[in-house]
Amino acid sequence: MNDELIKALWKQGKAGDPRMSVQEIESILARSARTGWSELRRMVWFYLGLMGVGVMMIAWDCATYRANPVWVWVMGGMSLLLVGFIAFGLRVLHDMHQLDDTMDSVAGLVQRQLHFFRTRYQFWLAMVAAGIWVLSFAVSLQMYHDAGQYRVTVDGFLMVFSVLQAVIIYGLVRGSHHLFSRRLVAALEDLNAQATERTDRIERGHRGLKVLLVVAVVAGILLFAGVLLRFLHP
Repeated sequence: MNDELIKALWKQGKAGDPRMSVQEIESILARSARTGWSELRRMVWFYLGLMGVGVMMIAWDCATYRANPVWVWVMGGMSLLLVGFIAFGLRVLHDMHQLDDTMDSVAGLVQRQLHFFRTRYQFWLAMVAAGIWVLSFAVSLQMYHDAGQYRVTVDGFLMVFSVLQAVIIYGLVRGSHHLFSRRLVAALEDLNAQATERTDRIERGHRGLKVLLVVAVVAGILLFAGVLLRFLHP
């Protein structure tokens, strides 16, 4: 939702009767509800770009490890996985375009967006987390090799850490999109209640959540770098 439109909605609600009509609320939110997914589409394209880079990195890894058939098979499987994720991401973009073109009322549009966001888009977020993990692993394969052998010792601790890394990435990706989901829920509830209280509460809390997400991303990167250094320099 556009911040300025939500603020305008809140001002109008406080200026007169706090319980506004559905028509009044829809007149302010209509444009925002139909164009508010442009930023989300850009994020989908960004993630698709990362996965494309991952496919290229894996192709480079295959050339580097061509004398090691086990790694070549592993990287071939990872590349097929990323190609499948990319195909699903393109389907997600198609579905989002259909939502933009709808002629539904604002309430109906927000309900459809919420349904999409809570079903198919959640699968996409899991794929994004897995794709980012594959990309990071492909980069490490290129950085830490010696004559076609991976120089990082693959033991139980590293396996557990890799799983934990994937879970953390998924949590960060889903957390960043949770802000958008909360806005949609707030808009729908305010339309149903003919009021504007929840959108204002959501807007007040967004800045702090964004700061926490940035800190969490930086901390995750530093943690991953520290563990890699531990294995390279025990």
